[in-house]
Amino acid sequence: MNITKLPLKPAQIAFLNDQNILFSCDMRSIGESADYEIAAMWKYENLLPWIIDKKYALVNSTSRKINYVKSNNLIEVSQGSDAKQSIYKRAGSLSLPQEIGGLWVATPHPDADKFAKQNNYKINYSYPSFVQRNNKFRQKELLEDRTPIWNKITSHNELNEVLAKKGFGYIKRKYGSGGFTVFNLETDKNSPKLKELFQKNSRDWFFEEKFDGLPHSIQCVKYKNSDDVIIFGFSEQIIESGKYFTGSKIKPLSELRKNCSVQLEEAILKISPILKNYEGFFGLDFIVGRNGKISILEANVRLTAATIPTLLTNLAGGIKSEFREDIKNIKKNAIILTIDEMNGTKDQLLFHPASGLLGKTLNFQLTKCSNLGKSLTEETVGDLKLIVDKHIGASVKLIHKNFWPYGWTICFIIEESHCIMSSWFLEKKILIDIFSCSTKINTNIIVRAFASYFNSKGVSDKIISNR
Repeated sequence: MNITKLPLKPAQIAFLNDQNILFSCDMRSIGESADYEIAAMWKYENLLPWIIDKKYALVNSTSRKINYVKSNNLIEVSQGSDAKQSIYKRAGSLSLPQEIGGLWVATPHPDADKFAKQNNYKINYSYPSFVQRNNKFRQKELLEDRTPIWNKITSHNELNEVLAKKGFGYIKRKYGSGGFTVFNLETDKNSPKLKELFQKNSRDWFFEEKFDGLPHSIQCVKYKNSDDVIIFGFSEQIIESGKYFTGSKIKPLSELRKNCSVQLEEAILKISPILKNYEGFFGLDFIVGRNGKISILEANVRLTAATIPTLLTNLAGGIKSEFREDIKNIKKNAIILTIDEMNGTKDQLLFHPASGLLGKTLNFQLTKCSNLGKSLTEETVGDLKLIVDKHIGASVKLIHKNFWPYGWTICFIIEESHCIMSSWFLEKKILIDIFSCSTKINTNIIVRAFASYFNSKGVSDKIISNR
């Protein structure tokens, strides 16, 4: 398995560009919604249109309050009054466009499988497969000593023994996320909810020792026909009451230290059996101890709460941002994706004016270019696109024109802005104009890459500015 780090943007995720697919996001199958009313579940239904473009997307009626940047075909269903009811069940009676041939689910759900079968759609990720990959017992067995010390609880006697003898640690369910099925022994020993849930199925629980440190996560993507894994995001989790996930402080990948990267890559290799033949997003939650040792809490083999905010942060240039499920403590100098459980009008993607998203400009001329053709060929266009995609940003459109006598202009529209090149064959010169919303682009590497390709012997009129 080849593991790399790259701050991917939505357009670079191949499976998000599938045509004639109905895209959907419903987080209910993670385990808690069967027992809790979680209003944010409605909010998550409307997040996917932020990262897809010109696609079909299943959303609920409150999406009308969101000013999406992308142009998608939104297929709207009623929000309903029951936060436990899946979007797929509510969409069961919809009349859908005939050209749709498949269903893409961010997180599987039994109702999604039924919805796909009802409409004769191919589905990207079935619920039985999801259950198998996200079984925490199996994950911890694979991780061995890279996860906190744990043991299964299989009876009421064992539960009572843990409650009586253990002062620190957690009781968790093998399926679940977000903290609603996590019980802290320091505060929840007498929790009626724990006893109620344990009564329903006593073989789904385990005890996990407390591992001190800051909770973090990485966001990853894997393709079915490849063993390659790309780590595209890194964040510090915002946890309330010691267990409830309420958001993420998204950080540049460059802040993920080498020692941590090595340990995380080893952990991904350990869980590779559950990733076999998988295509999609996954996240790894972990604790960083004071000595730099990492302890893996769990793998969430699905789109996680941090996936979309991370991709949007990468799209905006990789600056630090903050994702929250409420509107508490919103700060300056951040990108904030707000999901407010109390007020639907607050569903928005907010770029704070002080967030420094004005980007970087680079202008320069290459002179004495011995590898400069009289006109652009298909091969040259392809080579230039590779340089742009690798060093500047993912190109979404390009146009070019050959001129007489001997010259050409090519314009790459990239997600961050543009890259334009104009040549003068007779003078062996090229003028290159670049603007990127990202302040992280490495101007020296960009200049060297183009100079090397055209075999340039000189660079002049180089101007770099941060706006």
